[in-house]
Amino acid sequence: LRNYLFRIFVPTMPIISITSDWGGENYRLPVLKGMIRSSLDSIENGPVQAMCQIEELSCSIKPFDIRSACFILRHSFVYFPKGSVHLLCVRCESLSEEGVVVVEMSGHFFVGANDGRFSLLADEIPSTAYEISADSDSGCTAKLFVKAVQEIISGKLSENRVVALKRVAREVPVVMKDKIIGHVVFIDSYGNAITDISKSLFVKSFLSVRGIIGRDPNFTIFVHGPYLEFDSICSNYTDIESGATAAIFNSLDLLEIGIRNGNFSAMENIDTTTEITIQWRII
Repeated sequence: LRNYLFRIFVPTMPIISITSDWGGENYRLPVLKGMIRSSLDSIENGPVQAMCQIEELSCSIKPFDIRSACFILRHSFVYFPKGSVHLLCVRCESLSEEGVVVVEMSGHFFVGANDGRFSLLADEIPSTAYEISADSDSGCTAKLFVKAVQEIISGKLSENRVVALKRVAREVPVVMKDKIIGHVVFIDSYGNAITDISKSLFVKSFLSVRGIIGRDPNFTIFVHGPYLEFDSICSNYTDIESGATAAIFNSLDLLEIGIRNGNFSAMENIDTTTEITIQWRII
């Protein structure tokens, strides 16, 4: 009966996600997970907090690749329940001296360096954040993340110092009368190149051009300038033969270019500096 009542009246267990570049044979991830789990016992109302779930959101990020880490977190955190805590443990080697910040957005908590990375997580971010400073009890990066989790879970976050949140510029597609200029923003594990051109932006530009010329416009997608081009967008990779290239709108509704059963980015030397242009034919 006691366990039954405990399940009824205890709030939904918090989820703590970890995004890091600690993949492969690395001791840092299990150390952090163990420290978080152990530290929860010291929080008031410990038995409840011990029910927290620790999830590895992605721990195979390329070393120091904060933009890829933020891309994955940006498009996945919304599927976690509100109140979840997301630790962004990429490029965090100097945090033992600088400390971390906690940012609250859309009902979620994000923990990481105050270096502008949170600008990559959402179009609009708060102007301030709570600072979790290093002290004699948190002299390493893992302990800082643990300290931040404790402050959030225990409800003591507001007792910490409020600091201005740094920002960095985020590239966005440029829309012109006869074209859209975007960029590859992420290379997935299959080598598919995902761009920052959304389906809604494509449709909006399409309708605008159609209003100008009075008919449905044709288009060409250029990759690497005139080097590689596509004149159609497929529904799925199964629409093409094995080894053929295609442009599709993926499950994120972002324009993606890849090869069926192949690695497009490796074959065509594509990276996150590659420019993608959709040119409308208006003549």
